[in-house]
Amino acid sequence: MAEPIVSQFDPEPQVTYYPDTQTLWVKSGRPLGDGETVARNVVVFYDRERPDEVVAVCIEMWAETVLKPFVDAILEKHSVSLGPS
Repeated sequence: MAEPIVSQFDPEPQVTYYPDTQTLWVKSGRPLGDGETVARNVVVFYDRERPDEVVAVCIEMWAETVLKPFVDAILEKHSVSLGPS
């Protein structure tokens, strides 16, 4: 599998999760410009100076429910067990 290309100038992504609303934010740390709803409860935000570059994604409400099947599949693929809850 090819390695992802990462710009040396981009900061590490900032991930924030709000459990009370199940809202997940993933931000690049660059200034947010306009946002656009791309799916139900999913908003992407573009760079203020380069409006063709996505700099943040927000999954509003139900992020855990939406992402759980994907996370479970990744954990199973890599034989990772989270243990008892």
